Amino acid sequence: MTEVQPPAQENSAKSHASRLFRMAKLILIALLITPLLLGCSLYFFQRKMMYFPEPYRQEIPTNLNRWSIRQISYTTKDGAQVALLATHPGKDALDASTDVVPQPERLWVAFNGNASLALDWAWLMLADWEPNKPSAFLLVDYPGYGLCEGKPTRPGIIRNGKESLLAACQEMNWNAETLPLGALGFSMGSAAAMEFAAAHPGADRIILLAPFTSILDMAKRTVPFPFHHVAVDRFNNKERLQEVLTRPEIRVTIFHGEADQVIPVEMGRRLAELNPRIELLTKPGVGHEALMPFMGEILERVETP
Repeated sequence: MTEVQPPAQENSAKSHASRLFRMAKLILIALLITPLLLGCSLYFFQRKMMYFPEPYRQEIPTNLNRWSIRQISYTTKDGAQVALLATHPGKDALDASTDVVPQPERLWVAFNGNASLALDWAWLMLADWEPNKPSAFLLVDYPGYGLCEGKPTRPGIIRNGKESLLAACQEMNWNAETLPLGALGFSMGSAAAMEFAAAHPGADRIILLAPFTSILDMAKRTVPFPFHHVAVDRFNNKERLQEVLTRPEIRVTIFHGEADQVIPVEMGRRLAELNPRIELLTKPGVGHEALMPFMGEILERVETP
C-alpha cells in the first residue's frame, strides 16, 4: 500500500524544489551574463587600458645645442595636432648660423612608446649627438598626447604620421614625394613606425626598438581566451614587415633587450625570423626602458646612407 504524504510535507518538498530551480536559473544567468559583461567592458574600455596619454608639463625648447626644434601644427579629424621637427646643419656645415636648413639626405620619422612623448626622443637621442651631415627628425605625438587634441586610436595614430610629414615638408619646402624617409619606433611606437613605413614607399630604413609581433599576441599574454579577440586597435608588426620586405632596397634593424619583461625578446626574434635581411641586435640584462645601451648602434644606423 502506497503511503500518502501529508500535505505539509508535500508543499515543503515542492517549495524546496522550486528554490533549487530558481537558484540554478540564477547561476545559469550569471554564467551567461558575466562573460558578456566582461567582454563588453573590455571592448568599450580597452583603449583606456591600452593608451596612457600625457600632456607636456614643460615648455617646448626651440633648440638643443645645435639642434633646432620647430613645432609643426596641423589639423586632422581628431582636432589640432602638433609634432616636433628637429633639424641639424651637420658638423661640417660652413655656416651654422644660416637660417636656411638644407634638405636632409633622409628624414627620420620617430614614434614614441606608450606613456611617453615625442620630445623624449630629443632628450634621449639628439641632445648630445652632433651628426656629420644635415639631419632631421620628425618627432610625432599621438592624438591626446603632448599638445595634440583628441583621443588615441589606431586610425588617429596612422593619420598623425601621414599628416605630420606633409605639414613638415610644407613648412620646410621639402618634397614629400621624393624625400628619402626612415621610420623609428619604440615599443608601441614600433607599430606606429611600421604603419607609417608600409604606407610610405620612400621609407626604406626602419629601426624598431623592443617591438611586439601583434596586439593580439600581446593581449594573449594577459587576457584569457576568448576575450583577447575583442581587441579593437589591431596593430600587427608581423604583417606590416612582410609588406615592406617586398621592397628590395629596404633595411630593417631590430633592437631588443633580453631582460625585457614588458615585450619579451622572443617577439623581436620572431619578427627577425621573417627574413634574413632583418638585422637583430640584443643585449643581456637590458630591460624594456633601457635604450641607452643600444644608442651607439642606433645612431650608427641612422647615419648610414
